[in-house]
Amino acid sequence: MRGSTSLSALLFCIAAGCASGQSPDERGLDVIVKARASAVPADASGVTTIEKTTQCKARFVRVMASGAFLVRLWPTHAMPNLQQCLDQLKSLPGVEYAVPDSAMRAS
Repeated sequence: MRGSTSLSALLFCIAAGCASGQSPDERGLDVIVKARASAVPADASGVTTIEKTTQCKARFVRVMASGAFLVRLWPTHAMPNLQQCLDQLKSLPGVEYAVPDSAMRAS
């Protein structure tokens, strides 16, 4: 019985990211962003715009088939909460939407 408890704790820890020694905030948040190219380009220069405006660390991941792009956000000392990072990103002029990337499931 003791072994199954340890296994359950380990599986939970792996799912939560503690096996890597990182909290979810340290792993970052993948966000799908749709914006006018003139406001936030879907490339490294767009990420620079995001970082300056939100005060969060950001990394360009890829352009998606829809024309939106995927960016990974991390909190910083200036903006210590991922939700605040996301809210700031959503408020950028020209941003149509910015939503966390999550697995889609059939209903």
